[in-house]
Amino acid sequence: MTTAVGSIEDLIRILDERPEWVEAMRARLLTREILELPARLAEFVASAEQNFQAVNRRLDEHSGILAQHSEVLAEHSRVLAEHSEVLAEQNRVLAEHGRALDRHSETLDRHGETLDRHSETLAEIQRILAEHTAILAQHSSWIQAIRSDLAPIKGWYARSVALEQAYFLAEDMGLAWFRTLAPPEIGALVRSADLSDVPKNDLRSFVRADLIMETTDENGELCYVAVEVSFAANGRDTSRAVRNAAILARATGRSARAAVAAKRVDDRIRPRIESGEVFWHELDYHSLEAAAE
Repeated sequence: MTTAVGSIEDLIRILDERPEWVEAMRARLLTREILELPARLAEFVASAEQNFQAVNRRLDEHSGILAQHSEVLAEHSRVLAEHSEVLAEQNRVLAEHGRALDRHSETLDRHGETLDRHSETLAEIQRILAEHTAILAQHSSWIQAIRSDLAPIKGWYARSVALEQAYFLAEDMGLAWFRTLAPPEIGALVRSADLSDVPKNDLRSFVRADLIMETTDENGELCYVAVEVSFAANGRDTSRAVRNAAILARATGRSARAAVAAKRVDDRIRPRIESGEVFWHELDYHSLEAAAE
C-alpha cells in the first residue's frame, strides 16, 4: 500500500501510526559510528575507571609499605640513640673498657648498615610514589578531557529524550500536545510579526530554540511552549526559555509558556520554578538510557 506524504504533519502522523518506521528511519539517517558511540564511550569510561581504581590500589599498597618502613626506621633511630649513649659512657672509661668499646662499635656498625638499607628502601618508595603521583595527575587530566568530551553528548542525549517526550512534557504542564515546530516554521513566525525591536541575536537564538510546541490548554485554546533542554539546567537556560516564550507570545498573539527539560537544575533557579515563571520537566536516567539504545 502506498502512503502519501505531502507535509511534515503527514510524516509525523505516519510515524505515530507506524512506530516500527521510526527505528528504520533512525538506522537510515544515523551512521553506525554514531549509533555505536554511546556503547563505545561507556566502555572507554569503564576502562578508565578501572585503571584509576588500580592505580589507587597500588598507591594504597605502597602507602602501607612506607608506613611499615617508617616504623622500622623510627625503631632503629631509637636503638641508635641508645647505643650513642652507651658509646659516650664507654668513651669516658676508654682505658678500662677498650674491648667493650670494640664490641659496641661493631654493634653500631651493624645498625648503621641496617639504617643504610632502610634509607635505600625509603628512597625507592619515594621514587615509586613520585611515579604514581605523575600517573595520577595524567589520569586526572584524561578524566577531565573525558568529561569535556561527554558534555555535548550528554546534551544531545537530553535533547533527544526531550523531543521524544514532548507529548508527556505537555501533559505534565496540563496541556495537550498538538505538534512540534521545525526551525523553518519558527523562522516564519519571526518574519510574520513586527519584532524589529528585538535584538537580532535573540531572534537568531529563538529560531534555534531546543523545542517549540503547539499545544492546547484546558479550555481548548491554542497555547505555545518554549522549552530549553539541558542535562543540568542553569540560569542561562531558564532566562532563554522565558525570553523565547515572550517572543512566541508577540509573534503569535497567543499564550506562551516557558519550560526547561533537564535531569537536574541549579538551586539558584528553583525560586523561578516554584513561582511558576518557568516549568521544570525532569529527565530521568531511564529515559536517557532508552534514548541511547
